[in-house]
Amino acid sequence: MTNGFLAPPGAHVKSEPAILCAVAKATLGARSVADRDAWAGNYALIRDHVEAIFPDFEAFNDRIRVPGGHG
Repeated sequence: MTNGFLAPPGAHVKSEPAILCAVAKATLGARSVADRDAWAGNYALIRDHVEAIFPDFEAFNDRIRVPGGHG
């Protein structure tokens, strides 16, 4: 896991998840049951959903909190 080292370029710059969630909401609208607003600001929630699909992501949120980022 990395924390980055650069300051955001501006107060109105959106994160990648926020941009993708906005595109998904605009494209899918009510046809999607995913809570895109929650995903937009919560990387851990996104990882939880990835874990449900990919077995290698098992307990990933726990493992990345171990120093070195891989548990």
